Amino acid sequence: MFDAALKQCGVIRVECLDELFDAAEIFSKVTRVKNENLLILTNGGGLGVITVDSCAKRGIRLAQLSESSISQLSTLLPGHANVGNPLDIIGDADAKRFEHSLRIVLRDKNVGMVLVIVTPQSMTEIVETAEVIIKLVKSAKKPIITNFIGKERRMKIAQELLNDSGIPNFEFPEMAINAIRMLTTYNDYLNLGKAKPRMLGFDKSRVANIISNVKSQGRNTLTLEEGFQVLNAFNIRLPPQIFSNKLEEHIEFFKTHGSVVLKVDSHQVLHKTDTGMVSKRIDTEDELKAEFSRLYNFAAGQLKGFKICAQVFVKGVELIVGGLRDAIFGPVVSVGIGGILTEIIRDIGFRVAPISDDEAEAMLKQLKGYKLLRGFRNMPPVKIPQIVEMLHVLSTLLLEIEEITEIEVNPLIAGEHQSLPVDILIKLS
Repeated sequence: MFDAALKQCGVIRVECLDELFDAAEIFSKVTRVKNENLLILTNGGGLGVITVDSCAKRGIRLAQLSESSISQLSTLLPGHANVGNPLDIIGDADAKRFEHSLRIVLRDKNVGMVLVIVTPQSMTEIVETAEVIIKLVKSAKKPIITNFIGKERRMKIAQELLNDSGIPNFEFPEMAINAIRMLTTYNDYLNLGKAKPRMLGFDKSRVANIISNVKSQGRNTLTLEEGFQVLNAFNIRLPPQIFSNKLEEHIEFFKTHGSVVLKVDSHQVLHKTDTGMVSKRIDTEDELKAEFSRLYNFAAGQLKGFKICAQVFVKGVELIVGGLRDAIFGPVVSVGIGGILTEIIRDIGFRVAPISDDEAEAMLKQLKGYKLLRGFRNMPPVKIPQIVEMLHVLSTLLLEIEEITEIEVNPLIAGEHQSLPVDILIKLS
């Protein structure tokens, strides 16, 4: 949560002094990046591959050269050069080859910035290559970041020239990529800063009446039915469901809607799965009768004022969407993959409320399981806007209703055609 709050404010957090100096190196010499696609140009193929791996680990986007650039480079470079990304111009490259290659990639619209990695081989014109970069950077409208590797005399001269010309240079490729990641992270923050946080309109008096009724009964937890009534105040679409202790009403509901899930609704039951108070998918009337009997008798021996909820079975990706009132940061919202398995998977993102649509989508994109939402193998993509809307609902509730201390929609089932909340927990102060 602390990291999320810092990120929202545009703070770049470093783990050690080395990273601090790397951050100072790049931010003092590069301001903004219009296009975050990185092109790696090197005379050392092995280092190029290592650098690509480092990009993948840190989420750096690699540029894909245009057909025109590939054609020009193929004509320019030796036949065994790797014309791609990394662009390996081979170990015998002189300053002129560096210059011609750089000119081509800098003109490519797909390339947003270039990392030039120079290794000190016997035929490498180290100082002359630095001078080429200094010349080109004056007219280039794209950042050129360098990695002149080594401590020999020629390398030190080149590094001093680059430094005096305001061109960032790093000792090793991993350090350069880490610095570029800091740069793109801050760039993302500046882009998000243009979007305004969004608050939703809702029936505030209706929510206030629900909460007043709960507190008048000496409770600080809403039932599932009351939680869904709160969501109704935002006109959030809910799965078809009934709350009743009459078996015949459940049978009629099943005949109308098909497969269902049964669960016990009580303010005393916070986690239904842990206590065995929710059924698996029910596909037949006999299963319905058996599960209703089991849940009703089980709850009757422990609870007062409970109801049995029958809910249409919803298929999709399970998410948890939550919110709480943090002692330091105030209202905070979260979203994660896994539903009831979130604590095990630990794939969750936080933001301090209120948030914009862009920030809500950024929360989803930072999840390891985001690919599940965009469509994976035979799974279709899900309705992202409805997940974003739910984050705004929780954000608005925490900001507008002071009595609410915690909200958890778990799970929110994200599907191809709709994303529906199937359970909700709301706690009051």
